[in-house]
Amino acid sequence: GLDVEFDRIVEFTTLKVYPDGGNEIKSEMLNPGVAIPLTASRVHGIYDKDIKDKPRFGVYAKSLDDFFSGCDIAGYNVKKFDVPLMINEFKRVDIDFDIALHEIVDSMLIFHAMEPFERPRDLSAAYKKYCGKELIGAHSSKVDVEATMEILDAQIKYYPDLPDNIEGINKYFSAKQANWIDQDGKIITVENGVAFGFGKYRGELISKVEETDSEYISWILDADFSSELKEYLRKHLNKN
Repeated sequence: GLDVEFDRIVEFTTLKVYPDGGNEIKSEMLNPGVAIPLTASRVHGIYDKDIKDKPRFGVYAKSLDDFFSGCDIAGYNVKKFDVPLMINEFKRVDIDFDIALHEIVDSMLIFHAMEPFERPRDLSAAYKKYCGKELIGAHSSKVDVEATMEILDAQIKYYPDLPDNIEGINKYFSAKQANWIDQDGKIITVENGVAFGFGKYRGELISKVEETDSEYISWILDADFSSELKEYLRKHLNKN
C-alpha cells in the first residue's frame, strides 16, 4: 500500500554499490503478517498465496540494519515513501534505524526539480528520459532498484552542473528553511517555541494548540501527513 504508517513490506531489494564500482544485492519476498489488498497486488503482482510461506520482516531486520551501516541511501521517492516505511518496519521489531546517520539522495526530486513541466513524472518516465529505454517489469522491487541506480548515474551525466557528491546534491536541491524542524516545514521554530508552519494554526505554538484544540492534533495524526510530523507530535505531546 501507500500508507507508510500502517502498510507493510512484501518485497525488498537493497543494492549496495562500493567505491570500486562493485555491488552487492539482497532481494527477498516477505510475509507482511496481514492480507495484501487486491488493489496493491494488481500493481506489484504479489498475492497472498505467493508469500504465505515466506519469513516476516524481523528475520532479516538485523542483517538489513547492518547492511545499511556506513552507507548513503539513494532511491526514487525514497525520502517520502521507502525510508519512512522502512523505519516503521524496523520499529515494529524494536530496531531504532537512525536515518540521521545516512545521507539521502532522491532521484525523483532531481527529476521533478530539473524538469518541472515534464509529464508523466514516475519512475518509468524517468527511466525513459535519462536511460533512453522502456522500463520492463516496473513495480518489482529488484527491477525498480536497479533502474533507480541507472537513473541516478545518468542524471549526473545529463546535468553537468550537478555536484558530484551526495552532500552537494542535497544542498543543491534543498528547499528546507533554517527554522524548519521537519523536511516539509510543517513544524517550525519561532521566538518563543515550536509552532505549526501550515494550516489554520500557522505560527501558533503547538503546545498551545494542544490545550485549546486537541482534536486538531488528533486529526493530523489520523490524516495523510508525513510520518516525520506525526512522530514529532507523538514524541513531544505524548500522543499514542
